[in-house]
Amino acid sequence: MHQVLKLLHIPTEDPWILGVIKAGIVATIVIILLIASDRLMRPLFNKLAEMVHEKLDTQIFQKSRTLFRKLVVVVGTEMAITSLPLPRETEIFIQSAAFIIIAFLLLIALFEVAEVLGLLVKRKAPEFEILSSRILKILFATLVLMVTMQHFEYSIMHILTALGVGTLAVGLAAQPTLTNMIAGFTILIDRPFRRGDRIALSPTEVGDVVNIGIRSTHILKTDGNVLVVANSDLVTSRLVNFNFPNEFVSQTLKFYLSHGSNFQEIKNILKGIAETTPGIVKGSAIALLSGITEWGTEISVTFNIEHFTLGAKATDALIDTAILEFQKRGIFIATNPFVPRP
Repeated sequence: MHQVLKLLHIPTEDPWILGVIKAGIVATIVIILLIASDRLMRPLFNKLAEMVHEKLDTQIFQKSRTLFRKLVVVVGTEMAITSLPLPRETEIFIQSAAFIIIAFLLLIALFEVAEVLGLLVKRKAPEFEILSSRILKILFATLVLMVTMQHFEYSIMHILTALGVGTLAVGLAAQPTLTNMIAGFTILIDRPFRRGDRIALSPTEVGDVVNIGIRSTHILKTDGNVLVVANSDLVTSRLVNFNFPNEFVSQTLKFYLSHGSNFQEIKNILKGIAETTPGIVKGSAIALLSGITEWGTEISVTFNIEHFTLGAKATDALIDTAILEFQKRGIFIATNPFVPRP
């Protein structure tokens, strides 16, 4: 480098000139990296996607590129400042200011890391996205604060001691809240239900999970109202998840026909109607003779509904079509002659 400066007739004895030149070179490299960040990041991004056998979307790529640019700016700023031959007092002041700026930029970059990791978590477990991102941001902010205080020779032991005593006091005062928070983590880890699942806490409390929070879970009931349940109650109570092991719901309808009917024909009719009824899983219908009484023979048709929200419409359509088909073919539905008189 000195030989090049001599050829350009630039004095090499002045440290400021050398420092400014070094800082300019660093700034030039930083600008080149910022301009070429797209071409540099995309091959690495594709290579990473091949290694994890996963297709990463554009949003994650954009956040990763932003993170790369901020890291380049952080490192370049630090190298450019340290290249200047500053006086001792000025150097200490500028280095302190630069350290704070770099720490702030690093914190923003770490927040971007938390966002990227949150998006990656969302692909596997959507309910963990917000929680994981917030926890990482809190950890990163605490880490940067501790490093900054340590750099300026402020002891962090007193703060840690105060935080420990404060945490104990808050824990004793907010024990129910902490119990619900631990139960919320248990739900997110054990995953007995997910956001969007339909669950039943009791025959009258049925709804869709709209939010799994740290303290409580919100359930949108079938009547349109929101039921807020403490997480500790959900962990200790029994519930039914209509989405597990799949979203199919088994339904059974019973018809009573006269004893002299052609039962094989009736079973074929019911199976055919179920196959063409919207909302019913194709090939799932089974029609069987399930009972006999003094006044009629019972035929049950069992089928799977594609989604629990389609149960009422599918059942109504099947019954309506079956009655019309029975009337068209002259098949009579039996009635109970032993109904008690009022």
